[in-house]
Amino acid sequence: MKHLVWLVVGGIALGAQPSQAQLEPIGVPRGVARFTLSGDWTSYNSRFLNGNEQDYLADFSRPALGSSFWPDLITADTAIGAIIGNSAYQINLGKQVANGGVTVTTAGLGFAVGLTRGLTLFTNIPIVTTRVQSRIQLDSTTANAGFNPAHPTLGTGPGQSAAQQFFTDFDQALNTLRTNISNGAYGPAGSPLRNHASAVEQQAAVLRARLGAVSNDPVTASPFLPVDTSTAGVAVLESISDLQDTLSNPAGLNVAGFTSTVPLPTGRLSANDINAFVSNPFGPVQGFPLREALLSQIGDVEIGAAYTLIDDWDGKKGLGGVRVVAEGSLVLPTGKAEDPLNFLDLGTGNKRYEVHGGLTEAFAIAMGQEIRYDADGNVVTGSFMDFFMPTAVETPHWETDFTVTPSPHHPIGAKGVGESPNVGGVPAFSNAVNDAFSFLGSTHIQMPHDYWRNWKAAKDLGAVA
Repeated sequence: MKHLVWLVVGGIALGAQPSQAQLEPIGVPRGVARFTLSGDWTSYNSRFLNGNEQDYLADFSRPALGSSFWPDLITADTAIGAIIGNSAYQINLGKQVANGGVTVTTAGLGFAVGLTRGLTLFTNIPIVTTRVQSRIQLDSTTANAGFNPAHPTLGTGPGQSAAQQFFTDFDQALNTLRTNISNGAYGPAGSPLRNHASAVEQQAAVLRARLGAVSNDPVTASPFLPVDTSTAGVAVLESISDLQDTLSNPAGLNVAGFTSTVPLPTGRLSANDINAFVSNPFGPVQGFPLREALLSQIGDVEIGAAYTLIDDWDGKKGLGGVRVVAEGSLVLPTGKAEDPLNFLDLGTGNKRYEVHGGLTEAFAIAMGQEIRYDADGNVVTGSFMDFFMPTAVETPHWETDFTVTPSPHHPIGAKGVGESPNVGGVPAFSNAVNDAFSFLGSTHIQMPHDYWRNWKAAKDLGAVA
């Protein structure tokens, strides 16, 4: 990582004490305004995960690009695996290798003014530019899948028409078979040919449902399917052909007219195809292409005050001295967050402040907040004197980081948002308390986990006398 910092300071005296004896970052004498111009430049192209160094864009690298990257392909994997009799089947779009680098440039505009001999007000406004460069390559020589030509929104006109004709023919053949069974065309119930027809009807119905789900269903159709010449593609086409042969056998079921087949991809993908899929406005992702992401905007603005408690500094003789200052600041979440549809961009703000706030409220809910009533139904926790509101004394020091684990239950791996640290934090704190008592045989302790409930739980479990 490369890092560069620079600082320029200028001051304007408004007619009071000299500023020479001031320690620049701490305070400003009464009647003096200080302007600060600072800069920071950071560049890196790697990260550490579990103690191991890896490329910054390692999340986008896959030896076999498939459902581990796009969870919505799990449904297609399962359906195709069931059709071809291979439960371990997975769509493979090829080997994807991603390399990237990050550059963050910050220009800070600071202003401070001394109101009294000891009190200084200050603010810092950062202008942040983030740049993420990427190089993503797809080697599809090992791929077994391509774009689904029958997909309702991503497919081609001929592919969609071919799929519609195929499933129309399939349904007509199934209806003819069912009519023949009910009319006794294959003999009475229990006869060998009747039993055979019923078994074929059940198998055909299952195959029809699985093919329709991944081919052209408006909700569940997969954007990718096995290439027609791949092992899985050949097996899918053979399962259809075998069924058609069974249905059309004149000495058997004698259901003719079903000769079309389901359209499958004829070619593999390129890196440009992946970007086209990600950024397609009618596709399931509707994001930005996986290319350079550049963002320049204001960062998180800081405002605060500093009060000099002890000022025994000999600036004239250069002998040093002692200065003690109490300082407090508020960081406003004015920076721009990452765009959830741009998978490469970096925001200009620090989302940890909002996360810390959510975690603090989650801590309060789990560890003490409760609306209590007396025997007459009156609320007895109606003020902050009685209702737990954590202060800096009770609140832990948060150390947070960010990770991404896609949900397997959503087409693009997305999860619910809202107050995410609050929603996830409450069970995390509660589980921690329950885990702490688990060695005593406890499986559940009711929230909130205030000191009284924790002591009572410990007493009931024999941990205290």
